[in-house]
Amino acid sequence: MLKQVLARPAVYKKILLGYWIGSSAILFGYLSLVALDLGKSLPATLQTMPSLALVTIIAGLNLLLAAGLWKIKATDRPLFLSLALVQQLLSLNFVGALLIYFYQRFSQQKFLQKPTTDQGALLLSFTLVILLTLFVLLIRLRLKFIN
Repeated sequence: MLKQVLARPAVYKKILLGYWIGSSAILFGYLSLVALDLGKSLPATLQTMPSLALVTIIAGLNLLLAAGLWKIKATDRPLFLSLALVQQLLSLNFVGALLIYFYQRFSQQKFLQKPTTDQGALLLSFTLVILLTLFVLLIRLRLKFIN
């Protein structure tokens, strides 16, 4: 019974959406609790703790990915998932990458499809998302090696 349920791609889509939305909500909630504990406003907390600011950016990108997956056409979904897989690996979100892998595998979509001419906007927006993710990753690495 469970094997039949997990073999359906719609289940993995819901799990992936739930993971992206849920993890972002937890991170935003944690940020709010830290700000309350310190007795500071959210911007002041983000200035004093740069690692929280970086996590907030990644959580926002995850919400953006969830909205994109929810609204994207079925024809654009293989390219979207391939680019989201790259983004999740660059942000060191291995659980998200694993969920994307299973979703693509069970929906029998090809990995890293070549974009068509109609998918230029999708490719451009993901280029910006991946560049922002690389920027956050480089800052995180710099913060780790400085401290």
